[in-house]
Amino acid sequence: MTQFFYHKYTLNPVLNIGSVAKGFTRQGCLIKVQWSSKLYGYSDLFPWPELGDFDIETQMLAFKNGKISALVENSIYYAKLDAIARRDNLSLTKEAPKIKNHFLVAEPESLLSEKVDELKALSFSSLKLKFGADHKIATEVVKRLLRQNPWLMLRLDFNSKLDFQSFHKFATSLLPQERARIEYVEDPIPWDLAAWKEASEFLPLALDIEASKIDFQNLETIPFKVFVIKPLKLDIHTAEVFLEKNPQLQIVVTSNLGHAVDTAHSFAQAVALKKKWPQRVLDCGLLGGEVYQPNVFSQNLQIQGPYLLPLRGIGIGFNAELANINWTPIEKYK
Repeated sequence: MTQFFYHKYTLNPVLNIGSVAKGFTRQGCLIKVQWSSKLYGYSDLFPWPELGDFDIETQMLAFKNGKISALVENSIYYAKLDAIARRDNLSLTKEAPKIKNHFLVAEPESLLSEKVDELKALSFSSLKLKFGADHKIATEVVKRLLRQNPWLMLRLDFNSKLDFQSFHKFATSLLPQERARIEYVEDPIPWDLAAWKEASEFLPLALDIEASKIDFQNLETIPFKVFVIKPLKLDIHTAEVFLEKNPQLQIVVTSNLGHAVDTAHSFAQAVALKKKWPQRVLDCGLLGGEVYQPNVFSQNLQIQGPYLLPLRGIGIGFNAELANINWTPIEKYK
């Protein structure tokens, strides 16, 4: 019989995470799934209520009562991948192709020129900036960064906070040479096919959180250039079928900005996609951008400039750290 265990954790942000999540302590659960004595694996459950997820208490109480949310289902799926690799004494990242990452800037207005210079010296070539609903602030920050850093490419994420009029004002405020250095704009406005088609005429678009609103089987017109894959948030099978049918789409794999276990699973999925489509996977978003205070797990991630290095151990790694946790059966959750 399959057994489920959990371990509660908190993450302590050192800054605000974009416009949707202010800097308060965030909660999640590590999940252990055991199919047999030799088949067990680990995953992360880290909801973002600000982006439409049920909070962790709702997720876990439903899980305890046998009601599996999409987020929990994804966690179980990735725990199974980890379990199979552990059983076979394999690492999911050991023979990884090198995957470069952008640097996440959660508070773009506070970004200092010295920090940008430091990132350039570390060989980063792109920044991902998280903005809110104030398109004027976004315009000011983008123009300043591009003017001061001729080498820099930008990725912008509005988390669907703009309406079309605000997005139009932002896009048309940029000069053609400035637009050319914006790699894409992620979730600029809430999903509406006609509005996204029109928006894509101004700047390249990327799809992330709005993917949950799309019927991929019947989507014939594709107004975005990049599909952002957050493995623990997305049905990867549906995503891969869609990517197979649309070879023009490029791929960016990012973590869910949760626990380092989420980072490890996201890295493993990026590795798998890079092996399958080496020319389509762009710089990814596997680095947390110094968002949270370090913990014993995050301190064991090996980072070299814009690269996350293969994880030590089997499966997704963290062998000793995961073994030393006190795991509680899901039926005792309270």
